[in-house]
Amino acid sequence: MASGGDAFHIVVANGRATLQAGPVALPGRRDGDDYESFALHRDRSGRTFAVWATRGSGDRPAVVHASSVRIGAYGPDFGTVSARQEFAVPFPDRGDVRQISDLKILPDGTVMVSSASGTDAGDGPFASAVHDAGRLTVNAAHDAVLRLKPKPEPTPLNLFTERDNRKIEALAFLPGRHASWGTDDENNGGRVKFDRVGR
Repeated sequence: MASGGDAFHIVVANGRATLQAGPVALPGRRDGDDYESFALHRDRSGRTFAVWATRGSGDRPAVVHASSVRIGAYGPDFGTVSARQEFAVPFPDRGDVRQISDLKILPDGTVMVSSASGTDAGDGPFASAVHDAGRLTVNAAHDAVLRLKPKPEPTPLNLFTERDNRKIEALAFLPGRHASWGTDDENNGGRVKFDRVGR
């Protein structure tokens, strides 16, 4: 997904990534939206759902969307947006915070997000956190439902202060409460860090 709200179908096989189709516009996108995260989730019935969010900035919350999606030969075919909810984090608590810098859905429907802050100068200091943001569920009509936590409730499972100086912008979750974080530390480069979810 590109920041303007276009989705692309990319197939990775034999060490090569191939663009299959695209762009396909996300449903419900608006001019000026700045999207920062996208995830797919397959529920127990085999249905696939897409979840994506604007990044939010400062006092402006991120906006998380969800819809059904089918991946076909001509790329993703999105249903209508069945869930839309604002979300903001308690940390980082600086004015330049990106409320959501990435988002992933665990197999049980838990919505995990990263948030990050850092100055525009590119030298930091940066701060980041990984939060359990709430749940994605499916109702009796087979529509996606978001139940995200209000701002005071999300407690950082992993927290990186300005002393750590890391700006997390990518999440991957592995079995056994393991994960990896990808950071974009601007002028300081970036890194991939393997970690445990929570302390």
